[in-house]
Amino acid sequence: GRYLSSRKPSSTSLASSGSFSTGHPLSVLPFDCQRGKPVPYGTSVSVERRLVDGQDYVVANFALPSTFAKSISLALFAPDQPSDPPFTIIPLDPLINKTGNVWHISLFQLYVPNLGTGLFDLTKLHYA
Repeated sequence: GRYLSSRKPSSTSLASSGSFSTGHPLSVLPFDCQRGKPVPYGTSVSVERRLVDGQDYVVANFALPSTFAKSISLALFAPDQPSDPPFTIIPLDPLINKTGNVWHISLFQLYVPNLGTGLFDLTKLHYA
C-alpha cells in the first residue's frame, strides 16, 4: 500500500543526501534524496525547477507526523511487484529528516515528459 511506516530499517544507509545502494540489483536509484518538507502530511508529487541546474524534476515528498517514533524508514517497492520485498529501504536521519514531530524526505528525479511506466517513475512506485 501507499503509506509510510515506522518499521525498523533493515539498511544502514542514511537519507541525508545523495544516491545510495542497499546491495539489491535494483537499488542503485536514479534519483536524489533530500531533506524534504514537513508539510503537507502524507505524500505529494510535483514538478519543480531546481535553481542549481535550471532543469525540471519530479519531486515526491513524504511527511509523517509521529509523536513517539524513534526511527522511520521509507521502503520502495516496484510498481509491478508490490507484494515482493522492497528494492530499497531508506532510513531517515532524525537530525536532518525531522522537524518537530514530523519525519520527512524528498526524492528528486529528472523530469522526462511521457516517461511511461517503469520501475523508476516516482509517480508509480509503491512505498511503505
